[in-house]
Amino acid sequence: MSDLQQLPLSIQPVISYPREAQVGKTYLMTVDLQPSGDEWPYEEEEYPIYCMLETSPLFSSKPVGEPAVVLHRFGGTYGAAKFLLTAAQEEMEGEIRVTLVNAWGVPVKVLNLTEIRVIQSVTTIPVAIGTYERETTVPQTAASRVSSHLSRNPYIVGPLINEPEKFFGRESLFLFIEDHLRQGVKVILLYGQRRMGKFAALSQIPNFVAEDGFKFVLFDLQNKSQFSLSEILYELAQKISDALDLDIDRVTVPTVAALEADPNIFPSEFLPTVYQALGGKNLVLLLNELDVLHNHNPEAAAHAFIPYLKSLISEQEHLFIIPVIGRQLDDLPNLLTLFRGAPSYEIGLLDEPSTRRLITNPAQGKLEYEEDAINAIIELSAGHPYFTQAICSCLFSRARQQKNWQVSREDVENILYKAIEISEGALAWFWDGLLTSERVVFSAVAEAQKIAIETAQEIPGEPLTLLKNYGVIITQDLAQAVGRLIKQGFLDETGRRVKVELVRCWLVKQHPLRQAIWELEDINLEAQEIYDQAIELSINSNMQSELKLYEEILALNPNHFSSLFKIANIYLDLEDFNKAVEFYERSFKVDPVVNQERFVRSLLGYGQELLLQKELNLAAEQFAKVLDIEPDNSLAQEQLAQVKARVNQTKRSLIGQSVPLKRFVGREMQITTALDQIDNCSNMAIWGISGMGKSSFLEQLALPQVWEQHGQDLSQAVIILFSCKNICPFSAEVFWGEVLNIIIELDSKSALQSEIKALLEKEAETRDYIRLNLVLRKLGQEEKFLVLLVDDYDLALRPHKQYTEADMEAFLYECRNLAYSEQESRYLSMIVTSYKRLNELGPKLTPGQSPWYNHYWFQELKPFTKDEVHQLFDIPITSELWEAIREITGGNPFLLQIAEFLLQRELQTGKTPDDQAFTRDFESTTLQLFQTIWTRCTEVEQTLLMLVALLNLKDRLPQMRFRLNGIDRIFNQRELELNSLEGQGLLARSFELGKSKLGESNLGESVYSLASFFIERWLIQEVWNTDNLSQKDLENLLLCLLSHKQVKQVTVAINLVLQHKDELLSEWLSKLSAIFSSYTSSLG
Repeated sequence: MSDLQQLPLSIQPVISYPREAQVGKTYLMTVDLQPSGDEWPYEEEEYPIYCMLETSPLFSSKPVGEPAVVLHRFGGTYGAAKFLLTAAQEEMEGEIRVTLVNAWGVPVKVLNLTEIRVIQSVTTIPVAIGTYERETTVPQTAASRVSSHLSRNPYIVGPLINEPEKFFGRESLFLFIEDHLRQGVKVILLYGQRRMGKFAALSQIPNFVAEDGFKFVLFDLQNKSQFSLSEILYELAQKISDALDLDIDRVTVPTVAALEADPNIFPSEFLPTVYQALGGKNLVLLLNELDVLHNHNPEAAAHAFIPYLKSLISEQEHLFIIPVIGRQLDDLPNLLTLFRGAPSYEIGLLDEPSTRRLITNPAQGKLEYEEDAINAIIELSAGHPYFTQAICSCLFSRARQQKNWQVSREDVENILYKAIEISEGALAWFWDGLLTSERVVFSAVAEAQKIAIETAQEIPGEPLTLLKNYGVIITQDLAQAVGRLIKQGFLDETGRRVKVELVRCWLVKQHPLRQAIWELEDINLEAQEIYDQAIELSINSNMQSELKLYEEILALNPNHFSSLFKIANIYLDLEDFNKAVEFYERSFKVDPVVNQERFVRSLLGYGQELLLQKELNLAAEQFAKVLDIEPDNSLAQEQLAQVKARVNQTKRSLIGQSVPLKRFVGREMQITTALDQIDNCSNMAIWGISGMGKSSFLEQLALPQVWEQHGQDLSQAVIILFSCKNICPFSAEVFWGEVLNIIIELDSKSALQSEIKALLEKEAETRDYIRLNLVLRKLGQEEKFLVLLVDDYDLALRPHKQYTEADMEAFLYECRNLAYSEQESRYLSMIVTSYKRLNELGPKLTPGQSPWYNHYWFQELKPFTKDEVHQLFDIPITSELWEAIREITGGNPFLLQIAEFLLQRELQTGKTPDDQAFTRDFESTTLQLFQTIWTRCTEVEQTLLMLVALLNLKDRLPQMRFRLNGIDRIFNQRELELNSLEGQGLLARSFELGKSKLGESNLGESVYSLASFFIERWLIQEVWNTDNLSQKDLENLLLCLLSHKQVKQVTVAINLVLQHKDELLSEWLSKLSAIFSSYTSSLG
């Protein structure tokens, strides 16, 4: 070995390679580095050295993983670089040249491995040789981005686990199956919750069940509910033939037409040839999602498959089945009847040892978990495999970002809500897959636990009692829901705790009880139809007739809260205060904000009525209730004082009364996460409001430079980027056709493209979705995969005349099928963007149905931080200017770009920026953006934005004072929506400094403000302006959250703001002018 250059450290290369190689044989070559102990000269903790081989003509070479060795300041490396060398087909002699380069591509050492021979037969073995050299002058810097790539996230969240070594636990399941197969049991039923790893366990049966007398074939029935029996049998026959690699000359798959004419040819002709080809071995069908065929109309053709399957089992000696269903067995009595007596096994939470292995093994040698951290993860996930992976994935990302590979309990606590965010697709099923009564009880249990934690109670309160406190009447369905949730594994055996703590945290955040109870209103369709009739009667002011209908509704559904409120309102209007109080007491429990004003009026009226009747004690109770609600109510104070005086006088004698690449900044962690998902052929859903940079994010993922910076191999990826806006109107067939068209046009000169084009032409009459499946398989054969970057995916979630709800659901499940298919999923990664979470936009789920979105990792794009704004702006930013920029843009990337452009334009003149011109141009440029954001907000979100704006404007000018009572209570009830608006960058939140009872300082109430001054301007000019929104429309919008009295206060406030809108603008302009002037002066 000869040396041409030296390394920057005293380092000894250790290279294992074949000095003699046999013609055509493949050998493993490794390159490692050993530091000699000299002082570490670099600022970075890691220094990557890349290995480049010149092996021709002796060998062809291929790297195994990353062709790099990473040195660490604390000694050693993360492992050797590995290469597979395949010897030439003829004898020859020569050398191998190894060039070691740094992260910038600068060579730091060249090694020549000489006297290597390729011969017909070899008697020696590969030898390791080493050398030791002193340092030479090279740049002492390293790219930290490389080390982050080398520490790739090993935790798999979402995609099917194919490798046995990455699968943990379920040993008892495999023993259960093995024992029953040996006993000749023909049917073994597996069941469990969604996202519990049932499909993964099913797919691993061939790897872990030691039974040589059986051949296993995995067949997924998901998305086949609309297939005919003949189509299912054809797909099954094709799957058996492909999976077992049967000789097509000996085993012929029957056509769909033949099976349609005579389904019996499947057992009478096809299966016997399979058994013969298996040489006496038994065939075991591993059937995923069998219950999908049982969910739909019994008249559907696919429904006939299950009884057909039962007859096959009874008639075919060598046929066995292991079906998996995604529900409790008791929920499918008809299915149990068909397979009566079959043993069953629940695939549930992992045991603690398996969970520990799932936590520690994937990142062994990278992450070091403290014992308390492992306990914290288990406390959160309870052994749920999906959430365990999600938590660990977030921990790994955090460790990689902070370069701290020691994980503590504090780290686990810090990533909780990030884990919840990325698990949104899986978590949504916990809600969408339940019946209404079960959802409400589920939320009540989570709320009761929250209360217990806050009040240091050891045992949470009874959930049904909590529901009563919220004004809910406990029906038989609600009472039985507790037992059902226990049986389904959502609650522990006490019925007072959510089994998985992470799910409980999500429930409290995403489905607070105050909102969840309203779902009970839709539980009875007949009651809702009568309610519509009652609303029509209200137009004619026939209150007595209305009253009868509302009472009839409550008899059908005692938890129809809208009817409850209507009855209370009618009794108050009729001045029947006694009945009004009766109904308002419960109404106030349901929604204190909406009912407070009229409940207080009812109590005061009833109290005064009782005074006339000389029922002094009852009257005092009514006034005391008013003061419990409104302590400063002067009328109640006066009346109660009078009553007490009269009571004392009467009873005086009685006793005992008393919230371009170089120009692309931020999003580093999200880009890394997306590339991790792509590397695992997983899927990701990016969401954020308009202007948040979703399109730019996808464009970055398509850039070769970004892949290179993160150490990814772009050569294997076929990247497609397009927007659903280009498909107008949207349809599934055009979508799949667009994908294929782009693939064909990518590189028309390559051999692979020619083969793909020929394949598509051959299948020209086949649906484009099926043709895409064929393309994915072809890419897989060439060791390539497709990266599908789809912008504006929310357009695929809006049905129209040519794209019905049924069409949309079919398209979404086609996407899901690609993500979960055993073969195609390995060659596809789909990254989509939308303006809201997918589960908030798409079709609602029916109980028991697998969610269409649960294969996506959810990722929100949030407003830029102060540091990211500094990176974006090409001008220095003072603290004053930063505050102005924050008030102008709220951190929205699009608004920041506009603000920077306008400031740059003004500063180039050398003069102080014109505040009026800046404001005018900024408003005209952003008008469409704010219009889009506003229309995409819900009515509740729009109302909250208006209320926050009014609170910010209140008392801003001396001549602009107005009252807004009870708004803080509305904010307390709508924290979920306020948090969402904050996350979208529309609101900002701070905290008032308060005092505890002991006088200690603590964070008080949340204070909300609009993230951008121009949102306030938008509301004043475009929303509150009566030319664009009538007074009645405004009031109807506000009534979604406010009482009639509050609506009146708000409309008065809005009118006052409109009267002084010019003064408000003048105030803002003068503030902006002062900031611009100060900033220009600071620049000299």
